[in-house]
Amino acid sequence: MISSQNRIFITTWNIYSWKYLKEVFELEKYFPVQIVVPAFSKEHLKQLIFNRYEEGEIIFNNGGESEEEPISYITEYPIELSALGRKISIPILKINTHYLKTYLLNEKKGKEKEEKEKTAEHRVFERIHLESKGNPGVALRIWKLALDYPHIKPDDVGNFLYDIELEQEEAFVLNLILSYQDLKKSDIVDIIGSVLKTDEVLFQLLNQELVFEDENDSFRVRPEALSSVIAYLEKLRLVW
Repeated sequence: MISSQNRIFITTWNIYSWKYLKEVFELEKYFPVQIVVPAFSKEHLKQLIFNRYEEGEIIFNNGGESEEEPISYITEYPIELSALGRKISIPILKINTHYLKTYLLNEKKGKEKEEKEKTAEHRVFERIHLESKGNPGVALRIWKLALDYPHIKPDDVGNFLYDIELEQEEAFVLNLILSYQDLKKSDIVDIIGSVLKTDEVLFQLLNQELVFEDENDSFRVRPEALSSVIAYLEKLRLVW
């Protein structure tokens, strides 16, 4: 649709910058057509992540799985030698009859294991979708943090809730980083007007693991903290 229109279109990744400019400059008068990429569904996120791997490459575990029991094992059997007046232990090979019987009689074992893996897979993507709120970049980050290649468990998909405590100036800088999403230290110094204060603010944001410094020396909101950061700044009415 865009390619067939004789109009000017602008693009922005950041909905919060757009909302601010819309309120201040009434941009919707000049750009009445807005195209918003919807949040990904759980199935879309699953497809996005699986496209990076071969079929069957990732192993989903429910957690708490124990290793297979041995079919046989060595145990110590004590024998008292009255002639010598002491006890000795003789190693004896024993068969794990309970496990062997269960293994041989349980014809559904393979199917049950496959169903268990499917359940774990369902729970993993359910939690990723819940935590990311359908944001593909956040979902990929959460997946990466949880993956112990090639294994992943639902319990390893973190619950990213941050208890944020910031001073007013720190919250303001966090809002700037959210809105620009590619802000260098020099830019923050120009806005605040103090190198020392900028260092103090960035230390607090980094210490609370709300932002990180990328390879281009720019500060960005941590994807896994995005939801908490937005909720906090909305409460302060810095974003809406």
